[in-house]
Order: sequence, then C-alpha cells, then structure tokens
Amino acid sequence: MENDNIQRIAQIEKINLEKQLHEKESQRYRLDLEKKEQELVFQTLRQANMEQLNQSVNEKLKVFAHRFPRKKDRKEFSIALKEITREVSRDPLSDFEQMFVQMHGGFYEKLLGICPELSKSELQMCALLRMNLPSKEMANLLNLTVSTIDQRRHSIRKKLGLNSQDNLVSHLICI
Repeated sequence: MENDNIQRIAQIEKINLEKQLHEKESQRYRLDLEKKEQELVFQTLRQANMEQLNQSVNEKLKVFAHRFPRKKDRKEFSIALKEITREVSRDPLSDFEQMFVQMHGGFYEKLLGICPELSKSELQMCALLRMNLPSKEMANLLNLTVSTIDQRRHSIRKKLGLNSQDNLVSHLICI
C-alpha cells in the first residue's frame, strides 16, 4: 500500500515536471514567433520606406534625362534609370505575405471561412492588423491615408459582424 502511494506520488511528480517542460517549450515557441513577427514587420516597413525613397529619387532624376547633350548619353541614362527602378520596384507586401503564410499558415483560409466576402486588400490588412501594426505604419505600407485605413477597419469589422466595443486586433489574433 505504501509502495503504491510512493509510485503514485512519483508519477504525479513526473507528470507535473513534464507539464512544466511542455509549458516552457510552448512559451519559448510563442516568444520565437513574436520575435519573427517583429522582424517581419521591421523588414517589411524598411522595404516600404526604401521603395518610397527610390520612387522619390527616380522622379527627381527623370527631369535630367533630356539635359544630356548627346543622344547616346541620354539613352544610357534612361536605361540605367529604368534598371534601377525595376530592381527596387518589388512590392514590399509580397515578401511579407510569403513569410506571414509560413508563420501563420491557414490564417487566410480560416478568415475566409468565417467571412468569404473579404477582398484581397482587406485580407492583407487583416494580416497587418494581426501583427498589431499601428494605422500610420499600415498606411505607409499600403500607400494609403490613415483615414482610409480607419475606413477599411470599419468595413472589416462590419463584415466580421463585430461591434465597436469588440477589439478587431484581438479577434484576428484568435483566428
């Protein structure tokens, strides 16, 4: 009888230790995921800022193309400017989307299962909201105004059947 009690206590202790280990692993996984999400947001924002800077440089340099006296120089300048523009014109959200899908596989499918009438741009915004990005940064990334972001938030909230008291970000994180 006493031997059985000792074995049960040992089993309970073993189960508790396994549970603690599992909780620590789960916590480590969540922290790793949060870190990767932060890196993804940072890289995406950095790439969007570079895209805006490159567009600005391109616009400023275009006016000088016709100032070259020789036709050959104008042509070479135009070709170089087009190459630079093409190289930097990658959509910053394309890389974001790929990494987001890797990190949160099934999010878009679950969201579309809940609300199939969401548009592609609304799905992108839901992903950015799930990453808890501020409206100003989303506006920068999507090349929209903050008021447009707020309108889209309202539209998404309406399509998901949420009222103004419900937290949209929390709702999307739970999906």
